[in-house]
Amino acid sequence: MDIEEGISSLATGFYYGYLKIVLPSLSENIELYETKESDGDEPGINFPVKKLFVLIPSQAQVYDKVESLNLKNIQIAKNLMEYRITRGMVKDRCYSNSVYKVKDERSSKLYYCVCEYATPIKTLEEQCREDAEMKKYKREMIYAFYNTLKMMVEADFELKDYVELIYFKGDGKLSNSSDYPSIDELLLTRIKINLHQEKEKGI
Repeated sequence: MDIEEGISSLATGFYYGYLKIVLPSLSENIELYETKESDGDEPGINFPVKKLFVLIPSQAQVYDKVESLNLKNIQIAKNLMEYRITRGMVKDRCYSNSVYKVKDERSSKLYYCVCEYATPIKTLEEQCREDAEMKKYKREMIYAFYNTLKMMVEADFELKDYVELIYFKGDGKLSNSSDYPSIDELLLTRIKINLHQEKEKGI
């Protein structure tokens, strides 16, 4: 089975059919969210990293709700403003991104971020349930998806700064192994890495 060839269409479809659509307006939508929601019940809302974090689990375990992860340091907040576009004869097709609050236990500080799974991974996992041959190559296909998508993102100089791919081992739940970090740990680490990099650049 040609893994690279078989997975290329999934990665390409996600890139052109989703990321290229939602990323151009992401930064503006985040800034609108900060302004609007900070005037409400939670003053001072700030997204330290204005990117879309895309989760790519090596085991293809995709949870539909964050509550299913049973993690105490991540909570869902209000979604970003919907983005609508007429596309493929669908009038006002709606795109929406979810916002999460990630808590740093050491400082009790809350970090807001935009995060979601790469939905083709869920499709792939569902296919593997029905196809024993595909199931044999599931991990290889997921890694190939990640690499293919990463190459396309890195080659896009206009959008690459607005998305970050997070490929990780395990299912994203709490574990006793540093090799299998939980989703909240992954996001907190990536946020802090981004902040450190921005500080070094003097941004």
